[in-house]
Amino acid sequence: MAYPDFVRDNLSFLLVGNNATTASILHLLKSSWFSDAQVTVAVSLEDATVRCASSPADLILLDLETLGAQARERIQQTSQMLAALPTLILCNESEEELAQELIQIGIQGLLSKEALNPILFSQILYQALKQIKYQSRSEQRINELFDTTRRLECALDNTLVSVEQLHQYAAVLESILNAIPDAVVFADPERRVCRVNSVFSDVFCCHPIDVLGRTIQHLYETPANYHHQAEQHHQPKADSSIRVHEERYRRQTGEIFIGETIGTVVKSRAGKPLGHLDIIRDLSDRKQAEQTIQRSEMLNRALLGAIPDRIVWMKLDGTYLNVEGQTLAGTHHFLDNTICDYLPEAHAQQKLQHAQRVLQTGEPAEYERLMTCQGQTRYEEVRIVPCDSESVLVLVRDITARKRSALALAASEARYRALYLKTPVMLHSIDHQGRLISVSDYWLQKLGYAREEVIGRKSAEFLTTASQQYAQQVVLPKYFETGSCTDIPYQIVTQTGEVLDVLLSATAERDAANNVVRSLAVMVDVTERNQAVAALQASEARFQTFMDNSPALAFIKDADSGEFLYVNRPFEQFFQIAATEIVGKTDLDWLPPAAAAQNMQNDQTVMQLGQPLQLQESVPDAAGNDQDWLVSKFPYQDLDNQRFLGGVALNITAQKRLEQDLYNEKELAQVTLDSIGDAVISTDARGCVNYLNPIAEAHTGWSQAEAQGRPLTDVFIILNEYTRSPVDNPVDQVLAEGIIVGLANHTILIAKDGSERSIEDSAAPIRNSAGEIIGTVLVFHDVTEARRLSKQLTWQATHDELTGLFNRRGFEAQLAELLVTVDSPSVLCYLDLDQFKLVNDTCGHAAGDLLLQQVTDSLNNQVRITDVVARLGGDEFAILLRQCSLEFARRIANLMCQSIREQRFVWGEHSFAVGVSIGIVEITPETRSLTTVLAAADAACYAAKEAGRNRIHVYRTDDLVLSRQRDEQQWCLRIDQALEAHRFQLYHQPIAQVDKIDGARTHTELLVRMLGEQGKIIPPMAFIPAAERYHRMSKIDEWVILHFLAELSTRESPLDMLYNINLSGASLSDEEFLTFLRAQLTQKSVDATKICFEITETAAISNLQRVTTFMKSLKQLGCQFALDDFGSGMSSFRYLKQLPVDYIKIDGDFVQKLNEPVNQAIVQSICSIGQAMDVQIVAERVENLTTAAQLKALGVDYVQGYGIARPSPFVSI
Repeated sequence: MAYPDFVRDNLSFLLVGNNATTASILHLLKSSWFSDAQVTVAVSLEDATVRCASSPADLILLDLETLGAQARERIQQTSQMLAALPTLILCNESEEELAQELIQIGIQGLLSKEALNPILFSQILYQALKQIKYQSRSEQRINELFDTTRRLECALDNTLVSVEQLHQYAAVLESILNAIPDAVVFADPERRVCRVNSVFSDVFCCHPIDVLGRTIQHLYETPANYHHQAEQHHQPKADSSIRVHEERYRRQTGEIFIGETIGTVVKSRAGKPLGHLDIIRDLSDRKQAEQTIQRSEMLNRALLGAIPDRIVWMKLDGTYLNVEGQTLAGTHHFLDNTICDYLPEAHAQQKLQHAQRVLQTGEPAEYERLMTCQGQTRYEEVRIVPCDSESVLVLVRDITARKRSALALAASEARYRALYLKTPVMLHSIDHQGRLISVSDYWLQKLGYAREEVIGRKSAEFLTTASQQYAQQVVLPKYFETGSCTDIPYQIVTQTGEVLDVLLSATAERDAANNVVRSLAVMVDVTERNQAVAALQASEARFQTFMDNSPALAFIKDADSGEFLYVNRPFEQFFQIAATEIVGKTDLDWLPPAAAAQNMQNDQTVMQLGQPLQLQESVPDAAGNDQDWLVSKFPYQDLDNQRFLGGVALNITAQKRLEQDLYNEKELAQVTLDSIGDAVISTDARGCVNYLNPIAEAHTGWSQAEAQGRPLTDVFIILNEYTRSPVDNPVDQVLAEGIIVGLANHTILIAKDGSERSIEDSAAPIRNSAGEIIGTVLVFHDVTEARRLSKQLTWQATHDELTGLFNRRGFEAQLAELLVTVDSPSVLCYLDLDQFKLVNDTCGHAAGDLLLQQVTDSLNNQVRITDVVARLGGDEFAILLRQCSLEFARRIANLMCQSIREQRFVWGEHSFAVGVSIGIVEITPETRSLTTVLAAADAACYAAKEAGRNRIHVYRTDDLVLSRQRDEQQWCLRIDQALEAHRFQLYHQPIAQVDKIDGARTHTELLVRMLGEQGKIIPPMAFIPAAERYHRMSKIDEWVILHFLAELSTRESPLDMLYNINLSGASLSDEEFLTFLRAQLTQKSVDATKICFEITETAAISNLQRVTTFMKSLKQLGCQFALDDFGSGMSSFRYLKQLPVDYIKIDGDFVQKLNEPVNQAIVQSICSIGQAMDVQIVAERVENLTTAAQLKALGVDYVQGYGIARPSPFVSI
């Protein structure tokens, strides 16, 4: 237990008593704040005297009953001892007079035994100990002060003490005074204030200057108080003893307080009075606490008397110790009896069991019991609380009336709750915050929730957003004003997300302040009703919409009178007559007599037959022009048996006119088919030939007469060009599926005479007006020459012309195919010739080409027929060893190294030893990335060269990591640094008109060069591959755009100058780059028509849709586009028509080898396509004027290359 701050943990009490009260006091001590204190019991006053002499107690508790009849005499004998010891008197009301006398001789206080309880007892002990402690501290401080004063007097009498020492002593005295926590006042013999400490200002709320030199009379409440104190010790005859008394003082604020005053006369060593010293302690808090304790004691007494329960103090065995309360007050004959004397056995045992459990757990217990006494039954509530280790306090209350009321209320609530919960209506109630406090079962059933999932949630949470807004803005303001609402349409959302339409009615309950405290609501589900109404309205709307938008004219007539009852909008529009003008009229009222008579006759026929009829009628339009109508008329009657005639009329005037036109068109189609350049064959629904046009006759070798009626498979024989197996006839599929079908690739047609030709065709169904297939039409044309040229282009696109091996594109396609289908290990070998550059530099390119051809022969001799050998470029080769182990591949690679090393290359008088470095990478089923495999092989080959050349190196994972790190650190870092340091430089290379090569330059291509750290020009092929591989091209493109536009804005360029700017594939695929580019062109106010962006064919085809969008966006600003490296891919012609280009730049490989007939044919073909598409043709890598002349003859418009002009810095334009 935590004691107050002034109480030691080893407190000791001496209890003087020898009666029944002694045990009660001991129990109270154990239940009070001081349960851990040491308690000693003395049976008599003499015994207590002896014990205090040997071991003084902190507090003596003296029970006056212990002193007996001679209490007054015995106290007088021991008054000095009792006054010197901290003593607290325990007395009854009859002993209070004697107790007051003890207070006069110095006893600390008294305590009435009738009102003892643990809390009050603890508070009284606390105040007594507190007073003892404060008094002890005050006396101690006075004694310390006197000791210090005497020491100072001695010091002053000592002549050897210096003035400096006196000042030190004065400072010490001043510190002591200020350290005292009470107000200290020193006055001279005339009672004028000479000195006060710092606490004085806090106690009296004034500054020391306000009191110094004044008498202390103004500190007291009244002059009487002042004079009373003067009589105590402010007189010449007063001695130096310390007196403690209480006095009433006045603060400067006017507030009165009681102060405990410790005063004495201060004298010199000679006994001369020097003044008066008072230490004043503010007792306001202590007095207030004492008053609180007194009020608490009175309240406790009143509460004990007012408790309506029977209170029983009972031992664990059931013996009564005391009985207090309303029913049994004053009946002391219960003492020492047991509960078994008054309670039935079952109730007695029940109470004893609860009492035992209370003492075991230390927790109170409550239970109810049903008692029968004198023929009457009553309910009682029993509460048992622990008193000490052997007894409990029992409170018994009669709750019969309350219990019966509760049972009746519970039954009533159960009936109403059952009615509330089970009613087949959605009911709920909410509190003033809108939170659900109850819902009916039907409410939960409709919304699909459990009750615990919704109680406490706001009812608005189950409304749709629109309903929440409607409630907040419209319904609730009026509801809070009127207190009710009826049939409010809301939409609520079930747990599954279904929306229900409901009508809500609610009423509000208000408190005395007219505030809404609860709302009761009922909701009716009208979802199905609303759906039915909506469906009916929608059906009527659909019908009306259908009728008003139908191409047919609709009407309803009264069958008996022939009067119109309804016409739709097309009827009104066609005849230019409003429905209001025709309803109620007959045909005779608005039609010519002949037309009206015809219609009325038809109406009668339909009604007589009683079934629908389809008729043709002639009714003129509003202008009087005859119109032909196909009219469907039908009879019907309603529930009232009223007969009606309905009709729908279609205008077939135009259809009849078209019937004649159809014949004319058929004749025209026949002539057209005979004249077109494609072969056309038509069949009937059985697949038999019924028509061949002249071109079809020529291609198949069958005449119209010979083929007529024959199955198509007899006339149109087709095979696969490579497998020579028959190809499914497309007409059969058309007849079976009714779709347009094209021939498979690589199809050839076998003519009647056995000749062959490559064809492309498509077949489509021919349908009648009912949509039925009545035949097919087959259209095909001869593509023999185009396919031959395509094969040649395909071979050139995938093969190296010098060696006949696969080139990089073809090899990557083979490798990609293997990576998809690999199921067993294969090996990739990457070869790089050693000393090849020496051969080229020494003997020229012709010698280098011959060496490459010899190396190719050597490699082909070392591999299997299933392996793939490729020249990737320059002196780099690659070999794909299919289904080959790593060890076997190592042996093959060693043989290759040995074979090439032993082979001497001789050119004229020169002889060279050539070697090869080979990197080997194993390909497993887990290998999926083509780029990763090639990079690994390249890294392994590089490692072989680094290790001394002319050797093999097998790739390991750590080699690839080192290679990538080295590459990234070298090129990526250098590119990034060059961009930051602006170490890029714009170059340009002019593009000349082929017929004005020496004329003024009006067209140029922008190029970019990187400057090394030492200022050396780095060619693009050194850093562009790394930039493309590691995603730096977009940044380089942005640098080019920004610096070109900045340069262009500061110079005057020719009005007709056109600048070509290269864009990478990465930039073309970057949407942010397009935004950047458009913004720059707009902000710089540049004439966009002077800019032509070059894109490579590969970049365009790889992301055709996005590139097309990119080009169209910039062409809107006036920019032009050139397609670079055209012809390097096999798909060039196929995609060219989809790209909005202005220039085509022929791949330089074709130009450099223009002397070859095939390349001349390709260039001429490209020029022909450019002329057809109105696109200018540019040839690059033109090394001399002879080549330029050849290109001009082939139809090229512009030329570019070292033979025209070399690249130079852009500033030189």
